[in-house]
Amino acid sequence: MLDLIFIALFLLFLYYAIKDAYVAGFYSANEQINILLGDSDVALEWQRMYVTSFWHLIRDVVLMGISLVWIIFRSMRNELLLGRSL
Repeated sequence: MLDLIFIALFLLFLYYAIKDAYVAGFYSANEQINILLGDSDVALEWQRMYVTSFWHLIRDVVLMGISLVWIIFRSMRNELLLGRSL
């Protein structure tokens, strides 16, 4: 049961990582456009949103990595136990 929970968490973190990567790219592009247009106040707001989305992306990748390590560990452990029982 715990393995299914970690697989579900991995998929959830994967979804949010993709979403946050898209949002960070969106804010980064708009920040650069506003800098080129000379609107520094709006560019600072876009930069703040980009930094927030980027940190969310890092959080998602770290949690996804932890989930993936657990899934691989359990898979290897189960294969070892199955090999010993044969």
